[in-house]
Amino acid sequence: MLLRVAIGWHFYYEGHEKLESWFKGSKPFTAEPYLRGSTGPLAPYFRGIVPDVNGLAKLDPVRLKSVWSADIERIGNHYSFDDAQRAQAAEVLKKAESDADVLFADREFTEKRTKYKDELRAVQAVERKKGALSYERERAVARRKELDTDRKDLVAKVDAIGGALHDAVVKLASAPQRLDTLEKLDPARLKAAWAGDVERTAKHYGFEDAQRTQAAEVLKKAEAEADALFADRDFSEARNKHSAALLEVQADEKKEGATAEERERAAAKAEAIRADAKPLTAKLDAIGGTLRNVVAALATSPQKATADQVGPLRTSLDWVNILTVVGLLVMGFCLITGLFTPLAALAGAVFLGQIYLSMPPWPGLPANPMAEGHYLIVNKNLVEMLALLALVFIPTGQWIGLDAFVFGRTVACPIEEPARSRASNSTAASASAPPAGSNPRPALAPDVAPIPLSHPGVSKRD
Repeated sequence: MLLRVAIGWHFYYEGHEKLESWFKGSKPFTAEPYLRGSTGPLAPYFRGIVPDVNGLAKLDPVRLKSVWSADIERIGNHYSFDDAQRAQAAEVLKKAESDADVLFADREFTEKRTKYKDELRAVQAVERKKGALSYERERAVARRKELDTDRKDLVAKVDAIGGALHDAVVKLASAPQRLDTLEKLDPARLKAAWAGDVERTAKHYGFEDAQRTQAAEVLKKAEAEADALFADRDFSEARNKHSAALLEVQADEKKEGATAEERERAAAKAEAIRADAKPLTAKLDAIGGTLRNVVAALATSPQKATADQVGPLRTSLDWVNILTVVGLLVMGFCLITGLFTPLAALAGAVFLGQIYLSMPPWPGLPANPMAEGHYLIVNKNLVEMLALLALVFIPTGQWIGLDAFVFGRTVACPIEEPARSRASNSTAASASAPPAGSNPRPALAPDVAPIPLSHPGVSKRD
């Protein structure tokens, strides 16, 4: 039972830390580094989960432009761009494509891209080669790491153009989504953004005069709530303190002659200050969110049918990240509480088995650079997996756990068996004990008769 709880706590805390990193941490959890670094027999499968793992799609002009065009169309549908906005987005896309053509025509970039593709094919040939020697695989892994650096360098230039394209198109849409922390804490700029958002929503749904009047009343109420919040003494003090600290850090970031270390410190401090400001902006975001929802609710059913509720496209890697966090939390909770214990233990064993096979400590394979200690065949993931497989067949959840309440206690705890045995033996002994004061004589078996030793012809020896 203690083994089950210990493994459950390990799973649950890992899931909790990964979940918190999405909301509070500076580096949100992603399985991408682990999947990219896979070296085991399932390495091709794990790497295939990462979208465009080798960056070949981004380094192909035709495929790249197709992706950009689809992204622009998705943004236009999301914000319900009118004809003028779509025309502007098309112009921005055309400029980005022109910039990409210039980049792909650059001689140095072309040489690096060609060299990267050739060396990548060579590495993949070694990885797929059956019977490849140990030193060949180790060289291939080391070369893949070097190629990953080259890939980042090449793709960064393409991503810069794509990022600028995305930002430029998004700026054609909702004003509140473009506000930074300081702008959100400025009442005038915040209200102007809200007013622009309400107007955009009204145009999107084609509001009539009555609906526009109602939207204006909702906006007026939201502005009054914001005024009350900005007038709050504690909020004002916190806002002023945050703004002063952020402006000071931004001045350090832009300071001429600052060393790289000073800039890194300033950037880290600015990030911490922005994180501390989340409670301040969260209240304003709540008011703004309510404003948008109430105004959108004024639309009739036919008007709502034209709205496109769309978020960022989820890739296979996004689903792996989500399933990993949710799976760890659920498996950990079930193991700790003893709920659906066999199923949770089996799921945990399968999960750890996949992690083990991604970078197994087998002879002939490169060592896991993220491993703690030194292993050969057996590592901590394999040990924990075997422990979970044992828990699949040991009903600890029915001994001490919620399984006893859900399914009934059909299996007795082995700790209780010695006590029950002693109790039953004591009861049997008391039942067979003779009455007090009597001189008990051992009873003879019914089929054995006493032999008179004094009988003639029978010696004591016989």
